Amino acid sequence: MTGDGEFFFDITFESQSETSRDRITPDTFQRHFDKYTERFHDKFHSLFRIERGTLFSNKQIELAKSALSNLIGGIGYFYGVSFVKSQWSVDDTQPLHYWPNALFTATPSRTQFPRGFLWDEGFHCLLLARWDPQATFEIIGHWLDMLNTEGWIPREQILGWEARAKVPEQFIVQDNRNGNPPTLVLCLEVCRFIVSNIKCF
Repeated sequence: MTGDGEFFFDITFESQSETSRDRITPDTFQRHFDKYTERFHDKFHSLFRIERGTLFSNKQIELAKSALSNLIGGIGYFYGVSFVKSQWSVDDTQPLHYWPNALFTATPSRTQFPRGFLWDEGFHCLLLARWDPQATFEIIGHWLDMLNTEGWIPREQILGWEARAKVPEQFIVQDNRNGNPPTLVLCLEVCRFIVSNIKCF
């Protein structure tokens, strides 16, 4: 396809297993897009109580919405094994293969850093816990599943060949002599506060 000047086109993929009668067309997509966009704005203002004309300018509010939506859009599901050097292994020069594991996590960037970072997750979840406590609990649970018998969680979870393809080789193997700040405690505290104040949760 070639074009001259400004133009746009739609590409639609429909699974053969799709049973919906509402076929995806530009009109139906736009209708759903508008509906969920409005829900996002309503939920944002309801949760954070940031109104235009108060302490924040319109540009600041739009920036906050953009940052939140990018954080939510950066959540991904990964599966694979980690490569770890352990000082307690018989041969601590060779990396060990962790057990195959799944990780539901927010990422710093889905395109540049498509993997989980333990430090970052604590800060991600400070915000996610306000937006979706249940999803936050699932994320924390996945991270705690990474805890090994030494009580240690590798800082970077580079699971699967797609994630490894974005990481320089020297950074793929994790070392259990490297400690991690316990940032998950921050979001656990936020979740505890939220749940204690939501009777219907």
